[in-house]
Amino acid sequence: MKLVYTLLLPIIMLAHGGEKHENKNESPKKIEIKKKNDNIYSYINKEYIKNIKPIFEVKCFNCHSDKTKQYWYSNLPIVSSVIKKDIQEAKKHLNFSKDFPFKSHETPRKDLISILEVFEKRTMPPFRYRIMHSESEIIENDIEKIKIWVEKSLNLLK
Repeated sequence: MKLVYTLLLPIIMLAHGGEKHENKNESPKKIEIKKKNDNIYSYINKEYIKNIKPIFEVKCFNCHSDKTKQYWYSNLPIVSSVIKKDIQEAKKHLNFSKDFPFKSHETPRKDLISILEVFEKRTMPPFRYRIMHSESEIIENDIEKIKIWVEKSLNLLK
């Protein structure tokens, strides 16, 4: 049996033929654009973590992340199902668990536009959530920080 492995080993090692594992369908230009976008996303994410994530942790994470807190009313029969449905829907639209670019059903650019829009219109957090969670109330300073970050990020993504 050792003899078989000894004879087959050189064949197995050479069978690969030195083929590279690049995606042959991906042009060098596409690869260059992807690297550029990765660098831009990395920069946007650093700014997000530094300036925006602390706001989102208080205002958004309870519904838009995997870090949902359970409150005393979370286990009440009807309320529980409404909360679970709301959280599932929220995370489907935008999930902040993995930082930027966020997990969502849109592009990073569209996510940024949507984030700014909901904060400027003050439609997030929803009123029924704010009733029970006063800490989630958006203040002008938060909106201004978010606006600066979004506008700077959108300019980078052009």
